[in-house]
Amino acid sequence: MAEHHERAIAGFVAAATPRDVRGVIVVGSVARGTERPDSDVDLYEVVDDAAFEAALATGSLARVETEHADWPGGYLDIKLVSPTLLARAAADADDPTRASFLDARVVLDRDGGLGERIAAITAPPDEHFAALIASFSAQFTLHADYFLVHGRHHGDPLLAANAAVHAGFAAGRMALAAERVLFRGPKYLAEQLGDAGRGELAAAIAALVDERSADAVEQVRALVPGLAERAGSIGDDDLALFIADNEWAWFTRQPPPEHR
Repeated sequence: MAEHHERAIAGFVAAATPRDVRGVIVVGSVARGTERPDSDVDLYEVVDDAAFEAALATGSLARVETEHADWPGGYLDIKLVSPTLLARAAADADDPTRASFLDARVVLDRDGGLGERIAAITAPPDEHFAALIASFSAQFTLHADYFLVHGRHHGDPLLAANAAVHAGFAAGRMALAAERVLFRGPKYLAEQLGDAGRGELAAAIAALVDERSADAVEQVRALVPGLAERAGSIGDDDLALFIADNEWAWFTRQPPPEHR
């Protein structure tokens, strides 16, 4: 970690100590050791549940500070979390939230146990990944074998483009889930697939988005175990899961799988 980033973190922690801050967690590139000299510092500030609820009510869950950042253009990107939120995250958080805690560095822990809380968030059980695999299998099947076909048949380029993008992300995320890799967010999908040795799949997904053709669909399908075995058939289980995860997401209060 660069000296100026260390100074910024130390200054922030020193200023946080007199306040009712229960913990400080460094995340992002600085925590991973992949930062550039001009990188910002990403922090989670742990406050008690009452303070978090008050911040939630006023829309004050995040802020940017420059006071301790003494490099050109530098700043600290701070998000609030609470003990209840961390406990909920261990059980229910989406993949990008879980991934944001990977390689986290605890620099202040007044109450103890922050390391264990973070470990519970970043290491979800097998059932988490199994549910994602099932959801994304259904997503791919419906988007690739129904919506994309419908878009091409009726000359609807917007529908075809939407279906291709959703099918591509479903295939990519299914592959990551099979490897128990937490998805960091849309802009990282190609990078994560490459890191997992699935560069060929990333290229096939890009071709699917560009071409939106039946051949492109089959190239992606052939590269993802579980999709290839289904041979493009849409079963009742696919339809039921797709409806529960999408059309009835308002009822289950679960976000669609692409946002998990």
